[in-house]
Amino acid sequence: MYFNKFDSLKNEMLQIMDATGKIVKPDLVPKISDDEVLTAYKLMCLSRRQDDFQNKIQRQGRMLSFLSSTGQEATEVAYGMQIIKGKDWFSSAYRNNAAWLATGVPMRNIMLYWCGNEMGSYMPEGINTLPINIPIATQYSHATGLAFSEKYNKRHGVVITTTGDGGSSEGEFYEAMNLAKLHEVPAIFIVENNQYAISTPRRKATKAINFAA
Repeated sequence: MYFNKFDSLKNEMLQIMDATGKIVKPDLVPKISDDEVLTAYKLMCLSRRQDDFQNKIQRQGRMLSFLSSTGQEATEVAYGMQIIKGKDWFSSAYRNNAAWLATGVPMRNIMLYWCGNEMGSYMPEGINTLPINIPIATQYSHATGLAFSEKYNKRHGVVITTTGDGGSSEGEFYEAMNLAKLHEVPAIFIVENNQYAISTPRRKATKAINFAA
């Protein structure tokens, strides 16, 4: 496989863009139409406006709880738009507002969920997005299980899940990835390095050189 060329223990990884924003692998840059760029931008802006609104009403006591995904919109919209409705799956965490919108989850459902209404977890037909997982990294186990089912039943769906750098210190993170590799299931695991896991800096949580695998 292509990724086998890189040794993560030596800080080697496949990069299309480096940490400074410079394109280092121009041959791997995907062709994206103007319409796709515009759709992605609209989704990012919508998610940010929704985040801002929900933060305000939660602090007013009009919403039970809310965890913002501000700053993660670009990543979430990028993978969310690639999920094929009715075929692929998304196993989400709690900071995935932009991804929910990108995968087709109605905003009404999102707001119902954060208001404590269980109907917010009831997804419309064809939207293969799982209800929000609050315990950190449990979404990885669900993703591996779903991906195993796709392979076992000879379907062709892919399962995407995501967590932050803090989630990579949880036991379920490693258990899920171990089983996924053991059974070669169609799962994509995304880790966003936020540098802080809530209030714990990365340097106090792991000795890993990077989060690429």
